[in-house]
Amino acid sequence: MNSIPYFTTFDLKKHFFKEDEAIEKLYTNNAENFFIAPFSAFKKQIKLPVPYYRRSVTQIYVVTKGAAKKRCNLNQVTIAAGQAHLWLQDQISAVDWLSDDIEGYFLHFSQEFILQSQHTTRVFEDFLPLNQYMESQAITLDSKTQQILVQNLERMHYMHIHNFSEKIIRSYLLAILYEINHLLPAQADHSTTTNKHSDLVHNFKKLLIENITKEQSVAFYSEKLNVSPNHLNKTVKSVTGKSTKTWINDVLLIGAKILLAQSELSINEIAYTLGFSDPSYFNRFFKKHTGISPFVYMNHKKD
Repeated sequence: MNSIPYFTTFDLKKHFFKEDEAIEKLYTNNAENFFIAPFSAFKKQIKLPVPYYRRSVTQIYVVTKGAAKKRCNLNQVTIAAGQAHLWLQDQISAVDWLSDDIEGYFLHFSQEFILQSQHTTRVFEDFLPLNQYMESQAITLDSKTQQILVQNLERMHYMHIHNFSEKIIRSYLLAILYEINHLLPAQADHSTTTNKHSDLVHNFKKLLIENITKEQSVAFYSEKLNVSPNHLNKTVKSVTGKSTKTWINDVLLIGAKILLAQSELSINEIAYTLGFSDPSYFNRFFKKHTGISPFVYMNHKKD
């Protein structure tokens, strides 16, 4: 969806962190490729919520105390104490809340960083199932795995701020990734029927995000997925509790809110950007689903 901005590491720092000397020290010249910090280092400086964005890095949360709430594609996800969450690059994400007492680590890495090793050519394929699982939930760590992860993260953080070789950091990172991935089979539901339904919903959401500004009909998505509109709607509603049309409207509203709050486009231009041929219909659509006009929303968010 072209209304979702791509943020670099430094875009995020500029727009969503208070100016702070300690924060500046966390960002090295290589921060775009690899970054790690304890939540304690930035939780008081981040300006929440961070609205929907995309990034060209894979992100990992490991929470040992407190909790975080974020959105992954179109789902709300809570990462509680004793849980981890991995989110592959280019996916839609947002950060809603970090508890005051949150502890643990946040890190990100680029594809270039991880693929510099000859042993990692399949790493992103390996983590596609994990990423799909984490679209709607975090993964719970057993006590031994949490201990191992925290030890490795502490060591990686030390090596990062003291400019150790990237080869060494990368070896720790791979160990962390596969420790998390190892927990997936024990927690995922491998029922064939459930997986087929989940896959259909996952693919529907992916198509929705990619095509929402051009196509808003249920028939388009059912045809692309080779199922009937009725089957798609029943499956989506059984898995998510919402109909396909509600998902379509929700994604349009997400795009509208982002553009109204963050862009310099006029309301008419936003309507056309989102695929509405009639700006007056966009106004009615927005007011019907939010209770206020696009004009009121725009001015409130930009005050």
